[in-house]
Amino acid sequence: MLPDYIGGAPLVWALINGETNICGGADGYQDETVFSESGVTLFYQNFIHLVYPQRGQEDFVAGLSIIDAAMNLGWDGVTDLQ
Repeated sequence: MLPDYIGGAPLVWALINGETNICGGADGYQDETVFSESGVTLFYQNFIHLVYPQRGQEDFVAGLSIIDAAMNLGWDGVTDLQ
């Protein structure tokens, strides 16, 4: 049975018989009811962002891509992040 929610993740999960959606650290951007009614469990990974120096920023801006880290640290610096 396909969910009524067309155009979003629950449809994709139904088509591939998925059971779990791994979410980023933020919550509230997806309708949990739609997922649960589709039989899909939301799993929040509680990601803790590594802080690194960012050029031109007084405060660290989290949630940017690996490209931001590479542009600020270089690829070797990204590899060294722990």
